[in-house]
Amino acid sequence: MNCPNCGVKLASISKFCLECGAKLTVQEEKKNIKEPESIEDMLVNIVRNYGGPELYKKENSRKLSGLIKDFAGYNFQDEIKLLSRVVQEGVQDVLYKANKSSPEEKMGAIADCKMKLVENLFLNEAKASEVTNILTAGLRWDIKVVEYDDDYLESRSLKELLDLEQRTHNAKIQNYIGLFYDDTEYGKDVPVDLMEAVKWYKKAATQGYAKAQYNLGVMYRNGQGVEKDDEKAVEWYRKAADQGYADAQCKLGFMYSYGYGVEKDYEKALEWTRKAAEQGYAKAQYNLGLMYRNGEGVEKDDEKALEWYRKAADLGYAAAQCSLGIMYRNGKGVEKDDEKAVEWYRKAADQGYAEAQYNLACFYYDESDKIYNIRSDRNLDIKKVLKSGIKAEEWCRKAADQGYVDAQFKLGYEYYKRGYYKKAAVWFYLVAEQGYAEAQYNLGVVYFKVNNYKKALEWYCKAAEQGHTLAQFEVDRMYEKGLGVKWYNKIFKNIKRNKK
Repeated sequence: MNCPNCGVKLASISKFCLECGAKLTVQEEKKNIKEPESIEDMLVNIVRNYGGPELYKKENSRKLSGLIKDFAGYNFQDEIKLLSRVVQEGVQDVLYKANKSSPEEKMGAIADCKMKLVENLFLNEAKASEVTNILTAGLRWDIKVVEYDDDYLESRSLKELLDLEQRTHNAKIQNYIGLFYDDTEYGKDVPVDLMEAVKWYKKAATQGYAKAQYNLGVMYRNGQGVEKDDEKAVEWYRKAADQGYADAQCKLGFMYSYGYGVEKDYEKALEWTRKAAEQGYAKAQYNLGLMYRNGEGVEKDDEKALEWYRKAADLGYAAAQCSLGIMYRNGKGVEKDDEKAVEWYRKAADQGYAEAQYNLACFYYDESDKIYNIRSDRNLDIKKVLKSGIKAEEWCRKAADQGYVDAQFKLGYEYYKRGYYKKAAVWFYLVAEQGYAEAQYNLGVVYFKVNNYKKALEWYCKAAEQGHTLAQFEVDRMYEKGLGVKWYNKIFKNIKRNKK
């Protein structure tokens, strides 16, 4: 019998149409129901109407028949009625919900089915689960791509996920298993095994699961658990991006921007970045702002850059908040406004974003330097200026403690300017050891200031060898005056030779 509403053929025991949800009248229901003659006939009907080969395997047929007989007292007619109720009130309900509900609700539908089996058949939990697993094994909707609830999966142990994956081969579960081996946030008690993570990501990715495709791209990009291969990374990013996965679209735009694994193409970078940005993906919105700011793949436009920075900043993206602060500070794409600049710097700085902490420190240092204008500016708020100095050091140190080089150098410079040479030397040293010529030169200046000529010459020479002009001048001057040169004749000759 066909559905009187949409015309789709009805299952032989349906009370409603699985396609459109239309309920049958009592007369239509009676007309549609054809009582099977045996349990085997009923199983054939289930397979024909709902499922695939898994459900009709002999071992499943026998097992299901045995379970039903356990609860039907071996009364043949009762067995038929009982199985009819299981199918009508269990599987059909699951099928209808699975076809019509949002993906997140599909597993809830299966849980509901289990509860109905418990209520209708008076089964214990274990038996109910066994019956449900048999029935759902061959349903016509694809259990492999069911959207399990994230909270449910995150609360499972690795063993539970592996057991569940063995029964369902579900792509989302496979991806979560990969996360357990890849990310200590998920697998707190599971040793990191990147090769195992790649194996599970690949299983899910080959089923077309976008998040796994993206994760697999990341593994190829970083060379984690697999040999680094940017072309493979692009291939998997593209598969996920084509499904509309914003993370992958953003990453694909990045790959085109820098020419990693693909020929550099700013127009394609812009295209993919915009697709992700228009989905409300904050990182892509920020990247799009950068492209407008720098004129990459599009005409340079500070106002457009500001627009996209603001979208990302409003979503709490720290880099965008910092960039928005810079735009306000410099009056780019918007009227200059220091208060707004500080407001946005502070939002990003409070998230621990080092560049914003440094920029905030620079603003307060500029304010504190107004103390030098005390004679010419009689309206100067001295308390405010002094507080600015305290705030400047506080924020600069926060950025410096994160290893932000500009902040480390700034602290050294500010300490030197105020005569705290030991503190200045500590911060200049941290930067100088990283090979920065300007810091090496300044460290030489500090040592010269405290009459440690040997150390001063040592650091002047390091900077001079990198072509730092002032450092080269100081090396010449110290050599001519015989200051600290006893140990550095050979170095000095090399520097002189390089200059020629």
